[in-house]
Amino acid sequence: MNSQDLNQPTLQYYILLFWKRRYLIFFSTFLTSLFVLIISFLLPPLYKSTSVILVEDKTEKLSLFMPPPSPSLRNEVFTQSELIKSRTLIEKAVRELKLADSYDPTKELTYKIKAVVYSLLGKKIPLITKEEIFQGIVKELQEIIAVNIIEGTNLISLTTFANDPKVAYQVNDVILREFMKLNLSFKESETEDMFLLIEKQLKMAKDKLSFHEGQLKNFKEISKITEPIEESRESIGTLSRLEEQYDQTTAERKSSELRLVEVRKEIIKQNKDLASSTLTSNRPEVLSLKEELVNLELKRTKLLSQIPQDEKEILMVENLIRDKKEELKGIVMNTIKEIIPSVTPYLPDMAINNYQNLVSLLINLETEINSLKAKEDALLKRINSHRERLSKLPAKYANLTQLQRDVDTQERIVSTLREKKEQALMAKTMKFAYVRVIDPPIISRLPAKPKKTLNAMVGLFGGFLFSIFIIVSQEYLKTFKSGLIPPA
Repeated sequence: MNSQDLNQPTLQYYILLFWKRRYLIFFSTFLTSLFVLIISFLLPPLYKSTSVILVEDKTEKLSLFMPPPSPSLRNEVFTQSELIKSRTLIEKAVRELKLADSYDPTKELTYKIKAVVYSLLGKKIPLITKEEIFQGIVKELQEIIAVNIIEGTNLISLTTFANDPKVAYQVNDVILREFMKLNLSFKESETEDMFLLIEKQLKMAKDKLSFHEGQLKNFKEISKITEPIEESRESIGTLSRLEEQYDQTTAERKSSELRLVEVRKEIIKQNKDLASSTLTSNRPEVLSLKEELVNLELKRTKLLSQIPQDEKEILMVENLIRDKKEELKGIVMNTIKEIIPSVTPYLPDMAINNYQNLVSLLINLETEINSLKAKEDALLKRINSHRERLSKLPAKYANLTQLQRDVDTQERIVSTLREKKEQALMAKTMKFAYVRVIDPPIISRLPAKPKKTLNAMVGLFGGFLFSIFIIVSQEYLKTFKSGLIPPA
């Protein structure tokens, strides 16, 4: 063992050293814990109130024949979470609870410090307007309100904080109530428009059915023919299926057009200046991708109608459609980011995200409508082709088959529209939204912060470590000056 090892302090040396300084360790630990506890008791308590919201899938929306495609539930949950944090809802909460009226900025420490500085400079501190107080409270609430998506679920938690437990509860309750109203108004508008559209189409379908039934009855009485021949029956059957597909496609397009109108209204409501810049922009790459998606949708429709179906080819086309939609969404997001700095440079991030999702939905609907229009044109060409073929059959049998087919088709349409009208009426009467409150907010009796017990433990441990650090530092300084290590 060399001399350097002999000069190194041992564990026994440190144990004896700490024992000698035990009073210093005790008092420093005690004083630190006491200081932390005093600070914890002096700090104003912060209370929280939490509520939980369930987001339902929008694919349950009504359509005339089948539900139109909608964004994935995951995107819908994210969109709703951003809506909860929107400035509009928070401003409504501040106004309803009159938080700006009860707030006195002169009691704040920062205001008092500023007043002292201004008085030393011989200046008068500027007055704070009511609007500045209002905007300050809104900004503070935006920063402290926590909205989180519960992982692996379609649940959203909303947590509000305040120095008064009642205020924390009231803010949460108002934001939740206004958020539900916003969703309900959007849903009511859609269901009302959908109900009126179905009612109008049902009346037209009934009138058509009566007309076709009268024509069929008159033709049978005049021609004395009651059954069509097999050849005409088969051709008419194909034509009937095509016309039914055409009617369904037309109904889907009209349904999507209604949704498009609502989305445009919502976009303009979010930000009028930004909407005027975004909705009128037609970038070449966006138009090109829209056209590609239309062609792919037509190809997919054609593949699905083939017998037997080429599943590998269908899957490839569906993957291409998905990729093109993602590419289109990326371009839209980047376009909005480029436009925002010049139009609304102070738009909050949460508002930007919500706006981007709405514009993305708008682009999807526009693309869907274009695809449906192209599908209508393709079906119409096939319908005209079959009608031309039928015109070459014996006139009497062809006419009888055509009239019978018109009646059958119209009966199916009337039956379908009646069912959809009942669904629309039920949705209109029930007045349900896309979101439901699972856990309403409550008034908390215990503050969320400061955590006095935890702070005391941290102070205790911190004080102990600090005293050990001081003792060890003193010993090393003493050793450094003397050049020797005291014996153990």
